[in-house]
Formats: sequence, C-alpha cells, structure tokens
Amino acid sequence: MIPYASALPKKECLEILDKHFEGWRFLLSPASAPSVSKAREHLLYDYGYALDNGVYADWNKGRPFNEDRFLKLVEKWYHQADWIVIPDSVGNWTETLQMFQIWISRLMPYGRPLLMVAQDGCEENDFQTIRNIVNYKSEIGIFIGGSTEFKMEYGGSIARICREAQRLCHVGRVNSAKRVRICDRWGVNSFDGSGMSMFSETARVVSKEMKKIKEQPRLFGGKL
Repeated sequence: MIPYASALPKKECLEILDKHFEGWRFLLSPASAPSVSKAREHLLYDYGYALDNGVYADWNKGRPFNEDRFLKLVEKWYHQADWIVIPDSVGNWTETLQMFQIWISRLMPYGRPLLMVAQDGCEENDFQTIRNIVNYKSEIGIFIGGSTEFKMEYGGSIARICREAQRLCHVGRVNSAKRVRICDRWGVNSFDGSGMSMFSETARVVSKEMKKIKEQPRLFGGKL
C-alpha cells in the first residue's frame, strides 16, 4: 500500500515522514502545483507523484471546478504521473458519470492510468456501474471519495471489486492511523491525506502506522 501526501509537505513534515517510513509519494493538484518552487520540483521526481483533479478543493471553497487549471496541471506533469483522477462531482454519482463520459476521451491520449471517483449512489444495483467501469477495456481504476459515511460503509466492497478486476484502488482523505489500518484491511493500493503535509503530529502518526504495516503485513498488505 502506497501513501501519498497531498501537496509537497512542509520541510519538518517531510523529515518526519521519511524518518518513519520510506516510500512516500505526493498527490499534486491544481491548487498545490503553483506553490511547487523550482528548488523543490526535484522532490516530485525523486519521490514520485500522481495527479488529482482539484474538484474537491474547489467545491470546499464554494467555487466551480476550474478545468483550465486542471488541464494545465496534466499538460505539465502527466509524463511521470502514477495516475490521473478523472474530474467528478462531489457527492453526486449521476453528474460524476456524465463527467466521466466527457473526460475519459480527453484524458486517455495522455497514456496514464486513470481513476474514476466513486461517489454516494454508486452502490446501487450491487455497484453495477463500478463493475462495468473497472472491466472496461482501458486501464481505469477507482478513487474512493464521497461522504465519510459512504466511504466507511462501502469502501471495502469497492476495493474488493477493484482487486477482482486487477485495477487500482485509492482512498482519499486519510489522515489518521485508524483510517490507514482500515485502508490496509480493505486491501487498497494507496491512499492520500493533506494532514501529513501540514501537521507534524499527523505526519508522525500516519508514517509510524505505515511502518507497522510494512513490518507486520495484514491480509492483503495493500497489493492486488
């Protein structure tokens, strides 16, 4: 299981992350990319990174999704990105499906794995749409988003569907040892959180938990 810190961490947080667990990567978004100075760009290549769509950050600030900023991010950083998150609609599965149809053809030419965001409502009909998507001919995985209640109730089932289809499964907003343990129990490939980039204590707690998991792997150990 691979941990991603949302944005480049503060210097003290990065030192703590590295101290306890080797293998951290970064999740770059349209909001965080402008703050990456030339002097720190090498960290993205040294550690590795993936690309978020920035939808949640825009939604959280009450503004519409800025697709131009997202496309600029993709154009600049797609070459070595682990994967790219397809634009979605927070908490709205119907709109997320509509956006998927629009964006899939725009993002596939970049040649990177793509993740669709699972939102509240995708559990209907035994996750039939999710099952169809991960069995699609292209390499499309799932980013488990949605409300906290949705994530905790259905995350394990979505992760199992991804494992069966041998597709990537990532969980967003993971900022505690408890959530890390849940992700490991689900057998997901990766998770991300912003707390590890901003707060020393969160960085310490989560990185130590990753060390425990590495030393005492559970049922899936985060691998397919």
